[in-house]
Amino acid sequence: MIKNYVTYEEFGAVGDGVADDFLPIYKAHNYANENRLSVKATAGKTYRINHTFVTDGEKKFIDSVKIKTSVDWTGANFYIDDSDLNPFDPFYMGMSGRHIFDVISEYEPMKITDPELLKKIAGDGIPRDAKKIDLGFERDYPVMILTCSTSHKVDRRQGPFAYDGNPKHEVIVLDKDGNISEETPLMFDYSDFDYIDVRRIDDTPITLKGGHFTTLACKHNARPTENNPENKKFPYFRRGIDVVRSNVTFDGVKHYMKGETTPYEHRLGKRGPHYGGFYSVSTSNHVTFKNCVLTARRNYNLSGTYELNIGTSNKVVFDGCIQSNFWITVNEDLSVITPCDMNTPGAMPSMAYFDNHGERVNLHWGAGGANFCKNLEYINSTISRLDAHMGLYNGKVINSNVNAIGVIGAGELIVENSCWFSPEPIIYCNHIVGLRDDYGSTWDGTIKLKNVHAYINKDIPSAVLCCNYYNWYNGYTNYQPALIIDGLKLYDIKTKEPLPEGHEIQASKHDNPNGQIIRAHTDISHTQAIYPLTDANGDGYLDDPHDKTKNVLFDGKPITMEYARENRYNPERYPGAYLDVNDYRNTNKKVPPPYIKVLNNDAGYKFVVEKTSGLGIPNGAYHGIEEDGDGGYFGCTKFYYGEDKYILGTSEDTTKLEDCPYVFKQFYKE
Repeated sequence: MIKNYVTYEEFGAVGDGVADDFLPIYKAHNYANENRLSVKATAGKTYRINHTFVTDGEKKFIDSVKIKTSVDWTGANFYIDDSDLNPFDPFYMGMSGRHIFDVISEYEPMKITDPELLKKIAGDGIPRDAKKIDLGFERDYPVMILTCSTSHKVDRRQGPFAYDGNPKHEVIVLDKDGNISEETPLMFDYSDFDYIDVRRIDDTPITLKGGHFTTLACKHNARPTENNPENKKFPYFRRGIDVVRSNVTFDGVKHYMKGETTPYEHRLGKRGPHYGGFYSVSTSNHVTFKNCVLTARRNYNLSGTYELNIGTSNKVVFDGCIQSNFWITVNEDLSVITPCDMNTPGAMPSMAYFDNHGERVNLHWGAGGANFCKNLEYINSTISRLDAHMGLYNGKVINSNVNAIGVIGAGELIVENSCWFSPEPIIYCNHIVGLRDDYGSTWDGTIKLKNVHAYINKDIPSAVLCCNYYNWYNGYTNYQPALIIDGLKLYDIKTKEPLPEGHEIQASKHDNPNGQIIRAHTDISHTQAIYPLTDANGDGYLDDPHDKTKNVLFDGKPITMEYARENRYNPERYPGAYLDVNDYRNTNKKVPPPYIKVLNNDAGYKFVVEKTSGLGIPNGAYHGIEEDGDGGYFGCTKFYYGEDKYILGTSEDTTKLEDCPYVFKQFYKE
């Protein structure tokens, strides 16, 4: 029988959990890639990976294991030993910033940069409803393209991590004739391109199977005063498996953490490093994780720290995956965190908080983060967080358990036959779906909740959808989605008991002071406009956000960046932004929802909506309704209570309507 695989032992691996087996593993996969062979680990062995140096003659460099073929790790253990990786030492930082394994394509990426060809591709403009993109060359294979247009920036973020946004870009799948896949319709119109990355979609699928991976956490203090007097933020640790290839399946891969800094040590001033994701997917098409185990990372209030990190990819699915520490208990002195199930006495969600000398700190960061993706799905899984920071198109949470769903984007978001557990008892965390306000609280499409069991903190306000408003320039029109609430069941997260008939929950909550939502759709806001601090031309003066070739003028004169930083912004809420005291334009004009629909409300809940009528504010004439009355923000929204019965706007007295689940309340008076 001909052996069609290689083993790590053939290249010198010891597998005793002590020797550093990186180099034999590296060589084994290089040989397998060159000879198109699969790789098989030896069951019962423990492979330790610490320093990722490779020697080529006199040259020594840091590298990752390249995977192009299927791998069977079944029965083997892997220690990813980060214990000695000092986050402030350049010698170690080169290793900590690289993944251990890179799953890569057989095909080299291509980049279209020729101005004439780019101009020809853009033609007279490519609208959002385009069905085809001609790349200007013949091929007999499908591709995934990544567009880039710097002529307009989007995702301009407000808040503590404010920045000036990203070039307009997205992932699009084309067949051999240039037809746009129905999975990846355009999210933006394009009049030009700076470049287009082209990735050939791999024909042959590969599988990474089995394996028990344990990260031995870094033992160095990530924020010691003596090594980091300026309190600088160091780069993310990687040290996992990164996929940059299409048609990949992870089957039964398991990952755990060991030796992380405890909350007790945190109180004493120690911090661990933040991670960019053990499971990482970027610029890939159709990647599936089946029956895998993942583990959320300890949070140190340095920045986000992830177990899953998905970027600029299409159709990434987690099916049958379990987070090992979705539920946890913590001992009295906060020195031991123990994974458990929801019925264990003292069980709490992993994202629950502890008090660090008056500072609220989540015990763990939510496991999943994503940027610029399409078709992200949690199926039959238990994962604490689905967080699509920038531009998700289509998402699913089906037959799953989650703590936090935070998204912006477009298309259809479906949460069905799933349980949602409020991660901590504060208003900000007591909503089932949150549209991230730092990116404009926008979803251009529909959000549907069907047969969802929501475990809420019943003693504080709760909501189905949180859709905030701030007068911040995001770079795009902001939309509040159509919302369908079908068969919702509510429970007290403390007692696990169902909540009674008549319990009130906000259908659409807006956590903003002074009632800004009532004017969110009008051209003039009664709140000052907020802009990112930028100086694109480097002249030392603050740019006009709408035209970076000009400066902002106050009393006819430009103002310096230093003056803007010191005098025209709130350093707590908007450290990277300024308030334009003379500008009341609505920079975040928000389109109200076309409808909110409540179906199968057998439990008899009441869904509260902010009453925007009667304040003399135009309804905006949205959604094909021509008359412009004083219905306010929700003036053109249809509130369905059944498939065909609805109220238009919030002006009607719902107590006079039989079986109407809506309660319209006025939260703000001018």
